[in-house]
Amino acid sequence: MSTQDGGPPAGADQEEGTQPLTPQQDLDRRLAQTRRDLARRLRYVRQNHPEGPFTLDRLSHVVGVSKRNLAQAESSTGANLSIETLIKIAHNLGIDRSAYFLDEQVFQQVNVELSVVKELAAKRVETVALRSTHGREIPADALSQLSELIAGITSLGRSANELLQEMPHSGETSPGPDRHQR
Repeated sequence: MSTQDGGPPAGADQEEGTQPLTPQQDLDRRLAQTRRDLARRLRYVRQNHPEGPFTLDRLSHVVGVSKRNLAQAESSTGANLSIETLIKIAHNLGIDRSAYFLDEQVFQQVNVELSVVKELAAKRVETVALRSTHGREIPADALSQLSELIAGITSLGRSANELLQEMPHSGETSPGPDRHQR
């Protein structure tokens, strides 16, 4: 069972025989968890962004947020960043989904997309064009499915490449079992 915002009901993580949390304690616990999640997500995007990894100093210049605020936000206690600042950070990193820092599902989806971009950049792909044949914008769920498809294709390509690297090259023969026994 969960609350309307998707979190566990107040006191749901309490052990048998302990006092349930007061509403204020529950709020404090949820705020602390949210700050830890924000810190983890900010640290992840800083270290894994296709244009990174970023130092705090470089990231502060790219996103226009002070190094001190970024460092505090990444600390174990986390800092209270405004929604405006979170959106500014995401926007300046090319992330157009404003819930990136707040929603785990969005965070995971965008990271799949960023990993595809990183993989394409490593292969020196400069442009990818997506066009809609019916003149309307491509729906977000279709883009998400396409992103997952491209990530899957990229992963399969990587696996195939690894298998090809293990195979003997033309002209080379691998010794059979009876070649060594003669």
